[in-house]
Parts: sequence; C-alpha cells; structure tokens
Amino acid sequence: MRAGGRFSYTPASASYAEGRSLPMDQGSLSDRPPACTRIALVVVVALCAFAMALKPVRSPDVWHHVKSGWFVVQNRGPAATDVFSCTVQGKPWIQYEWLAQLAIYGVYQAGGATGLVLFQAAAAALLALLLMAAMCSALITLLFRLRDRLLAWQKGMVQW
Repeated sequence: MRAGGRFSYTPASASYAEGRSLPMDQGSLSDRPPACTRIALVVVVALCAFAMALKPVRSPDVWHHVKSGWFVVQNRGPAATDVFSCTVQGKPWIQYEWLAQLAIYGVYQAGGATGLVLFQAAAAALLALLLMAAMCSALITLLFRLRDRLLAWQKGMVQW
C-alpha cells in the first residue's frame, strides 16, 4: 500500500464493496501504544516468568536425568538395559529421553545446580513469550474477523 513513499488510503467501504477484506485503518496506527511501551510489556512478562521459575530443584527425577545424561556421554549412546534400578537392573529398557537428558547433563556440567535453576527459569520465560505471542496473534485475528462480520451489512450499500 505504498505509493511514492507514503501510505495510500483506500476507503474501507470501497474495498469492502469490491469483495476484499477491510484494510487496517491508517488512523488506528496512532492509537497503538508506543514501541517502547510494547517492548517494556514484553520485558516485564519475560522477567516475571523468569523470576517465578527461580526456585530450587526439588524433584529427584532431575538427578536421574542428569545421571542418565552422564551415562549417555560415557557410553556414547543411550542405555539398552536398565542400569539405575535396584529391582529390575539389567532388564531391557528403552531410554527414550536420552537427548533431553544429554542437554540436562550439559547444563549441569556448565553451571551445576544453579545452572539447572537458571535453565528452568529461562525456559519458563521463553514459554511465556511464546504464549504471549500466540495469544496476541489470535486475539488480533479474532478482532479483525469480528470487525469484518460487524461491517458485512455495508457490503454493496456504499458506492464510491
């Protein structure tokens, strides 16, 4: 919609009468919050998620995953038999989490227990940002569809 370096304006009812969806009203761009406000919101959401996920590792499963990752590194592949169980040791076992365990072991090697906590917090912040992006995208799509439905009665009535 650029013409000569400027935005061209097509009346909403004219484009809608031609069967196209309504363009975004150029006047509404000034109604949006400034970029620094939007960036600040994203940073606050990420920092809140990061801060809420900063808690000590309490699950014993984490240490099993660290040790299983160590086993993958030492044997250059996942275990084919159960090596950590006291009840069924040596029985066939499919270590289907070996790649994640390898990553967890790498984080533990790089930063210890603190590294695991920071990794958990960073993953929570990333997840919060992804959810925020998906929700905002879905909300904007929903609003545009609602606008199209509400203005459908104009179709064909206004001629330019």
